[in-house]
Parts: sequence; C-alpha cells; structure tokens
Amino acid sequence: MSMRAIIAFIIALGLVMPAVSYAEEMTLGRVNTQRLNMRAVPTTSGAVLAELPMGMKVVLFSKRVGDWREIGVLIDNQTKTGWVREKFVEQLSSSPLKLPSTSPPPSTTPRSTYRSPLTISDTDLNCRENMIGGGLSRCDYTITVEYNGDADVEGSFSVDCDVEAKMEQRDDLFPNRKTFDGYATLYVNSGYGSTTVDVTLTPGISIEPIVRVTVVDTSCRYNR
Repeated sequence: MSMRAIIAFIIALGLVMPAVSYAEEMTLGRVNTQRLNMRAVPTTSGAVLAELPMGMKVVLFSKRVGDWREIGVLIDNQTKTGWVREKFVEQLSSSPLKLPSTSPPPSTTPRSTYRSPLTISDTDLNCRENMIGGGLSRCDYTITVEYNGDADVEGSFSVDCDVEAKMEQRDDLFPNRKTFDGYATLYVNSGYGSTTVDVTLTPGISIEPIVRVTVVDTSCRYNR
C-alpha cells in the first residue's frame, strides 16, 4: 500500500468510523507472514474478508480480543476492517495516526501575497515524463503576477515566488513536500505591470519514480 493510498484510507476511515474513538488509537503496521486471512470476527471460524500478502501495510487499531487484533486495510480503493492474529502483523511506528479534520480542506488556489498591489492572476503546471526510468523527470510551473497600484508608481521591481509541491510516488501514503523558488523582473508603468515567474519543480533522487506532482501553495512578493 502506497503512502497516497494510506492517506486515502485514513480519510475513508474518518467517513465510516467514529473519528473521536479512533483519533488516538491507530498505528501503522505490516503483514509479516506469506498470506494472512482477515476475518469478520476474532475467531478462526469467522468469515474471511480478505487475504493479505506479506509486506502489505495496514492500520492497527487498539481493540484486541485474546491474540486477535482489529485492523483496517485499503483494497481496490475500498476501506475494509476486520480481525487478524496479532503475531502475524508487526507495528511499524509507535506514533499514533490521527484522522484528518472533517472540516473542508483549505483552498489550493494560489494565494497572492505579501503586499496588496501584487496579485497572482494565473498559474500553469507542465510536467515531463522520464523516458528512461518512468515517472516524472521535472515540472515547469509558470506564475503570472500583476502589480496594480498607485498611478504614479514607475520602475522595475524584483519578484520572488515560493512554491510548495507534493511529490507522490506510486501507492504513496505520505507524499513528500518540497519548496522551490523562482525570480523575475517586473516593469511597472503608471502603477501597472505584469510578468511571469518560471519555477522548475524537480522530484530529485528517489527509489520509486514520482508519478504525480501537486502544487499546494504559491506565494509571491516584490521588492521596489
């Protein structure tokens, strides 16, 4: 199960389970036997809900019955919960997983920024595939900024933009976030000017190829 799949799974749990009871009681685990039956009830006579392969990541709940433990998995983009023998799963982290907030997610619309005359009017993301190793080799992110201030403002300003992006590997539950920056010169005439800032988003070196890049925040500022 990838990091992205785990995130989707935890979000799904928030929809189908009481968030309060599980908010402090989940940890990440992994199947440590060749094939593990996940059953509907904590007994060998319980119906088999799924067969889990070795190495599959699961979410461990705190509820136990004898040597059985309740777990959750994501199979074919569907959330499933059931029971397994605890000795056949290993805990990967002692830190609890927390369900995400049920409030609406923050807007990913690029925010324009530190000074009111400067605004971000448009953005464009163009990613290139790595023809050798698969995945993405780089992404070019173009930011269009506009200055609209007092009519007596003239001259050239430098514009700096910071971009935060998620770099997702295949089946990634917890994608890495990286910050990039770019610069451009803004020419202002009679209080108005427009320019584009080009920022190159490079995934960097990773064991698994990066298959998706998502810009989550953009901010720009200018210096007169």
